[in-house]
Amino acid sequence: MSKKLNISKYRLQQWSLASILDNHFDLDETDMFDGLPLIYAWGFTTLDQKLRENLRVKLTKWALILPSEFKKLLDLMLPIDEPQILEDLATITLGFATKCKDESAVYELALWSLNNIFSNTDKYRNVVVRYGFRTIVEKAFQYDLISKAEVEKSRPFHKDNLILLGVDKTYINNPKEDSYPIGHDLSWYVIKKAYDDFLSIGTGFNSFSYDKENPYIKDFYQKYSVLINNSTSARIWGMATAIAYIRSLGFNRDTGYVNTDATHGSKSEKFTFEEKYVWLAVHYLKGYLSDYLPYEYENGRFSWIDDYSKIIHISNPAEDLQTNLENQVEEYFNPPLWLIKEELAPEINNLENIGVEIAKIIENSPKIDFNNWLIYNNFDFSENTEKEYLSIYQSTGLTNSSSTINAYIDCCGYLIDEKDFDFFMIEFSQNSDSIHLSDFGSPDTDTYTNPSNLFWMDWIEEKYNQTEFDDGKYVFSCLTRVMKDTVDGEKEVIIPSKKIRKLLSISELDNNNYLNINSDIVGFDHKINKERFSYGDHQSMILIDKNVLLNALNNNNMKLFWIANHFIKKNPLNKKIKEIEHKQKVRKYIIWLDNKNQLKSINYYEEKFSNI
Repeated sequence: MSKKLNISKYRLQQWSLASILDNHFDLDETDMFDGLPLIYAWGFTTLDQKLRENLRVKLTKWALILPSEFKKLLDLMLPIDEPQILEDLATITLGFATKCKDESAVYELALWSLNNIFSNTDKYRNVVVRYGFRTIVEKAFQYDLISKAEVEKSRPFHKDNLILLGVDKTYINNPKEDSYPIGHDLSWYVIKKAYDDFLSIGTGFNSFSYDKENPYIKDFYQKYSVLINNSTSARIWGMATAIAYIRSLGFNRDTGYVNTDATHGSKSEKFTFEEKYVWLAVHYLKGYLSDYLPYEYENGRFSWIDDYSKIIHISNPAEDLQTNLENQVEEYFNPPLWLIKEELAPEINNLENIGVEIAKIIENSPKIDFNNWLIYNNFDFSENTEKEYLSIYQSTGLTNSSSTINAYIDCCGYLIDEKDFDFFMIEFSQNSDSIHLSDFGSPDTDTYTNPSNLFWMDWIEEKYNQTEFDDGKYVFSCLTRVMKDTVDGEKEVIIPSKKIRKLLSISELDNNNYLNINSDIVGFDHKINKERFSYGDHQSMILIDKNVLLNALNNNNMKLFWIANHFIKKNPLNKKIKEIEHKQKVRKYIIWLDNKNQLKSINYYEEKFSNI
């Protein structure tokens, strides 16, 4: 037992895992698997989701220090056969795979996953477990440590011989909307997540979904016909198998409290027991159905799940390794600096005739020097190494000192084949309204995903990331929008697109830095936490090493350009000027680098409202 844990100082009524964690015990190289790590692993049975998140981060950090001890912990906990513990150990493995560069450790954990999880996928159906342990096998394959045949064992695949699950006879004999322990939101929203991807299509309205029909589903229900009284209802199958699975885990209550703190299918910060077991059933049934039923039907062809991230999201603890007290204190006392090199929200000079002044400011064309918004150097970020940066994403919003004017400038970068640029400019100048570029790509995953996953999981594709403006001619977005979901809520994150990441060999997100395969910093994001400031003031940028980017573009015959939006308006939140007529103006620009890498721009749109 770890010497850091002095059990004698805890009175019996104080003895709980949460009380121990209040002492902020971090793990280090002195912690063996059967000490504090073992206590933390048992802590994964908790109903407290914040506590689980805390434990996952601590154990991920420890696993990276002592991977051999983490493997011993896996050996010890696997026979316990507690699915929530195994989910969290799989999630730690995801974090480990994201950060570990020790090839020997990656190989050992990949073999463990293949020998223990993927050798018996009829037992380990839980989609979180499969997703997490698959990642370490994929990392071993990326390092050329295992063969393609071995990595294929960890990937989703179609099984032909259907194994029937048990069903709850009581529910089958009297199917209804709520049946303990699945009631209220757990019945209306949560349980649907188990089968909506495969047997039905959700509508977002309580438990109502449209049942799918295809030959695979028909055969599926036919084989289940005796067990479910010839029903062809996705809901009846889902409820009956979920309740039976929950009972198989030892849940033996017949009545209880089915209401949850969270609503509409989200997860509560603190589960009820009913909520815990329903979510475990969802994850189990998702994995089961992915083995036997197609996921999509498009262009006359059925497709099967090839990546579990399309149907499940698990938070990557590697993204929280830097979120510790020391960093929070550093950020509080040394917050990121605003980088404002020219006036964005002009000041009012004549407060006695404020309406006229506001109208004049808004109607007058601004003198924007895009060098001040797209080109930066090391001095802007207090760096010693001489370097220039190009901003492929710029979003700044400010309010003037009298709180009378709001102004915003947003610039999104795009790539195009160099030989197509002149033709694109002709087309764009003649009819810009007909060319709607996609500003942001989106990962081909579940609604939520982890930004760090996308940097190294090269099998995850992106969609909505290109625009065909003429036959065979494309514009590619430089940016991808990611929705991240945590216990504290959802958060939007903008990162370089897969096109940019591949072009620059970016393979890792380290805090806010983008690293290549040699761990060199290729770029970073710079963000002012907008929640600290009133009236929507904010700044967010993605900056890339200028020389690295231009060399890559030149080597691949690509050209970079931007579309910029400038929006200025009377501040509608200032009640002191609410009687003044509202004024606003939207201006749009296209910006590019000429042959000498100098910025050029054209103002192509100027109206009260945007055209898109």
